[in-house]
Amino acid sequence: MAQINSINNATSKLTIDPGASGNSFVQFNVNASSKFIVGIDDSASDVFKISQGSALGTNDTFIMNTSGVPRMPLQAAFLGYLPSTDTNATGDTTQYTLGGTTALTKVFDQGTNFTTAGVFTAPVTGRYHLSGMIYLGALTSSNNLATIDIVTTATIYDINFNCSSVISSGKLSIGINTMASMTAGDTAFVRTRAEGTSKVVSVLGGANANSSFSGYLVC
Repeated sequence: MAQINSINNATSKLTIDPGASGNSFVQFNVNASSKFIVGIDDSASDVFKISQGSALGTNDTFIMNTSGVPRMPLQAAFLGYLPSTDTNATGDTTQYTLGGTTALTKVFDQGTNFTTAGVFTAPVTGRYHLSGMIYLGALTSSNNLATIDIVTTATIYDINFNCSSVISSGKLSIGINTMASMTAGDTAFVRTRAEGTSKVVSVLGGANANSSFSGYLVC
């Protein structure tokens, strides 16, 4: 337990120092129940932490190292990608949802708000940076249009491409980024479609994460 070893009334300075070793902290309780603890974690290279509960290092909500670099371990952040190709996914205006046919592989899911079906659920109300990438294959010059959308509960963000003017060897990589205002419980996912032929256009997958969905809470 950290002890107050000195109080300098002349300078209104309060020093909390456990001595040779140990954590230096202030604990905040409500009705005798510990809610937050703030201080320096001696067992973790003297980083500054704000933790939930009664002990530093348990449910850390904020961490700043001795170089002044901050992290928020509970801040929502995710990345998932299509691990294998979905053939005959679109081409005839069929809307293809990333993760809806083949489960996505999660690279990380900080906060556990993202499913392998490609759906992110906002844990709190705020602004989120969302990014989608789709790699289309088996395109022809007849595929005159391709779109990529980020669909949230409140808004659809979309980009349209003239495939016939930009495809290379039957392939086209398209991406979209946006800042979305989301209310707690709102969802978001990525979808795409190609037009101009029958349903022969593929969505290409693989460990290089060419077809992917990622995002994080900004503020």
